Amino acid sequence: MRTNHTNSLLPPTQDGLSRALRPIARHPLILRSAPCAFAPFIWATLSAAILAWTAATQPAHAEPSAWETEGWVRTDFSKHSVAWSEIISGGPGKDGIQPIDAPIFQAARDENRLADQEAVIGLEINGDARAYPIRLLMWHEIVNDTVGGVPVSVTYCPLCNAAIVFDRRTPAGILTFGTSG
Repeated sequence: MRTNHTNSLLPPTQDGLSRALRPIARHPLILRSAPCAFAPFIWATLSAAILAWTAATQPAHAEPSAWETEGWVRTDFSKHSVAWSEIISGGPGKDGIQPIDAPIFQAARDENRLADQEAVIGLEINGDARAYPIRLLMWHEIVNDTVGGVPVSVTYCPLCNAAIVFDRRTPAGILTFGTSG
């Protein structure tokens, strides 16, 4: 498995594609999204409303019983070295950021919304190559996909600008990744 995380600062080649996108150009499939011009506005408005509401209420202290209702049933919360009252919750809960579980791709030659220097996570397995635009992963952070016959999870953290691709096969079966919250 070969992963390739590109960034927009790579110099273009003679054919207009960055060096890192060459594998994608040979085997062109690019993750696409449904156009939504209002998504940034909706997200900003919703974020502002949540922040205002949160500031007006008491801090959300850690509560293991609430986490268990979110699906953390196999975690032993009795083992901790910091008092629960010292921990303040921040951000969405488990699976609060929706992963992409059924990605839709289109041929690179048909893609007109992706700039030549746009940052993507490039992945090629067994001759099957995909490009996962960072601008989509900023909203979803995880794509559960099958590339070259291998079930993978393409993950991206917008906080530290890091990408990791995981093989989802385990002795217990194929995992479906989600956000931890």
